[in-house]
Amino acid sequence: AEHRPVPAATTRPAAQLQVTRRQDDGDAIAPLQARLHQAMANGDLEQARQAVDGLASQLPDDSLTLLRAQAWLAHADNDIPAALQAYRQIVARVPDDAHAGANLALLLAASGQTEQAHAALARLSLQHVDSPLVRRARAAVETAARRQWPLRPCCCAWAWNVPRSRRL
Repeated sequence: AEHRPVPAATTRPAAQLQVTRRQDDGDAIAPLQARLHQAMANGDLEQARQAVDGLASQLPDDSLTLLRAQAWLAHADNDIPAALQAYRQIVARVPDDAHAGANLALLLAASGQTEQAHAALARLSLQHVDSPLVRRARAAVETAARRQWPLRPCCCAWAWNVPRSRRL
């Protein structure tokens, strides 16, 4: 899946949607994914919800694609408990998922759970030794812990939601 940045929020997810399809879904999934990516890029959460609802109607309830889309939407909508729950489910099913693991760590840090965030990133670092994504997530968590700034990841790069006056 192509990575695209999404508009600012307190914290925003990185996304990598991988498709698990029903036998009879035909070509319905790709347009829904494209619609979701476009809606997220435009900051249109209502359109994103509609795309996720469409995916839910086409994919099995236990689909990782659906779970990732739901996590991404919850994260972008600042529904931190739902996003945390979804990312935890993804990491439980796919422990080496760098995007879900990084987003889980970022949300834990943003929720004040920095020890758990560091532990999640330590596990992820063992699985993805040279990953730029994991290095950026680690740096963002460490910076947020020191400065207590809110974290704002996007699809392809990590950034901080820092007022211009507080930037270094």
